[in-house]
Amino acid sequence: MFRDPTKEKEVSVSKFNLAVGEERGDSPQSTTVAYKDARKSRKKKNKVAIHIYVGSNKGGVGKSTIAYNLAWFLNARGKRVLLCDFDAQANISCSILKNENEIEAKYSLYDILEGNVEISEVIGKVCEDLDVMGGNSKLSEIDYFLRSKEREENENKSFFDSNDQESDASQIYRDTYELFKQMSVGYDFVIYDTNPENNKFNRLSMQVADLMIIPVQAKQSSAKAFKLTGSEFNDCFLTIDRDNSDITERIKVLYNIISPVRFNIPKEANEEEVRAIFEKEEARERELEEVVRGMYGEHMFKEVISHSGPLAEASDVGWPLFLHSEADEFNIKEFSNFTDEVIEVCDSLEKGVKKENKGRFAFLSPRA
Repeated sequence: MFRDPTKEKEVSVSKFNLAVGEERGDSPQSTTVAYKDARKSRKKKNKVAIHIYVGSNKGGVGKSTIAYNLAWFLNARGKRVLLCDFDAQANISCSILKNENEIEAKYSLYDILEGNVEISEVIGKVCEDLDVMGGNSKLSEIDYFLRSKEREENENKSFFDSNDQESDASQIYRDTYELFKQMSVGYDFVIYDTNPENNKFNRLSMQVADLMIIPVQAKQSSAKAFKLTGSEFNDCFLTIDRDNSDITERIKVLYNIISPVRFNIPKEANEEEVRAIFEKEEARERELEEVVRGMYGEHMFKEVISHSGPLAEASDVGWPLFLHSEADEFNIKEFSNFTDEVIEVCDSLEKGVKKENKGRFAFLSPRA
């Protein structure tokens, strides 16, 4: 179903070391061997599968890029990762399908909910301990499917059911919640790449998630989208077996700096003028970063991800950033630091798991 890019690209082994925070220098090893060695040196199991939601109500903020690369950087650290393509555009699935003529996966989560296929038929292996749940255009119908099932349940309720407070919880949402639980068996991390919509499935995904990563760019519209995403929690809880009293603690903002390379620089500009444009744009974005940090405080990751051509292109063609031959080492280091921060945040959540606080993780059953 999916291809393994570590078997396609040969790059400097030092980039792998940088991606996993190690300094061992170059070696004559092949990319595949180097990747396996890097994973073995860092392999460590989580006590529970940690679910990470990557989303925003605004499109074009780098959700798929962040989700795809985070999956790879975690895998490079020896983690067992399931990356779920929950976007009907299926960008992630399309970029790594073995058949280049295909534009989406044959099956998606929608097909599982309809009862047409088993979970195992939708999940495919990319490389060792990195799997992808495929996405396709049917995912655009998932919210309609959930609402239709909810209506059917309400129409079939008896008088006594309607007076039972527990019946407010629609069974389809409980079933979907249980499906998330089944999906997570055998993994350290389950990552959701989502679409920029305010629908019940996204809200359910957010409630299930142990950590929600909201990418925010240096734009007012992007910051406003975070507010909209956050406001969904206040009014739209779906009744599932999940304690949401700590939901604000599970939200983290990732700030994206838009590289000045994307801006129109006159062809006739000399080196000094180009440098001045870069410095002016960098100063503007750093100022915005201070404003954003003032808005979100402790809800922001310390690391900032700089947008670059290789970062955007890598996920489009199915490569992780550290496999792109033109990837800047500084950019790789940024993402490596961000990944370490994600693990640190998740470790702090895991240490907070106590008998009296069973809601800290979506699913407390140990991973297989």
